[in-house]
Amino acid sequence: MKDSSKDIKAEDLPQENQKESPRGNLEDASRDCQKENPRSRSDERNCDSAQAVPENSITETPPKNQKPNLYSSAKVSVKVLDMAIVVLIGILILVFVYLTSKPGLTIYFDTDGGSRVENAQYLHGEALTQPTAPVKEGYNFTGWYKDQDCTQPWDFSKDRVEQSFTLYAGWEKKT
Repeated sequence: MKDSSKDIKAEDLPQENQKESPRGNLEDASRDCQKENPRSRSDERNCDSAQAVPENSITETPPKNQKPNLYSSAKVSVKVLDMAIVVLIGILILVFVYLTSKPGLTIYFDTDGGSRVENAQYLHGEALTQPTAPVKEGYNFTGWYKDQDCTQPWDFSKDRVEQSFTLYAGWEKKT
């Protein structure tokens, strides 16, 4: 003969006998709490709020008096924000290295057939130092000019470097 009491399932019981809520059986949890803490009425108040928690669930309570931090209002994970910060710092370092490693602005000297004058590197706002005058057979050197037609002379005492450019040698035929 089979024992039929073992085959009864919870869904077979009448609804009035099932007092379990989605959180668990609150009445049983409250009774168990009162049995464990029979000392005072304050314990009873604590037991009234007892909740049954399923065995496989994890509950976390937020820390009290938690101060707001950098990520407190963020809707993304801390790991993603940390990675974004690392990437931004990396980009800033690369930009800094790039900008500081540039030698500056290049000044080209076009001698128009005269002896070679080496190009020079200057920083923005610096004054140029006058290079050695080039030599061209049959001509006298008249100075360095901003334009190819040699109408705007470069004043080494006043003019400043603002960008890379070319200075042109001015020549006057010897008589």
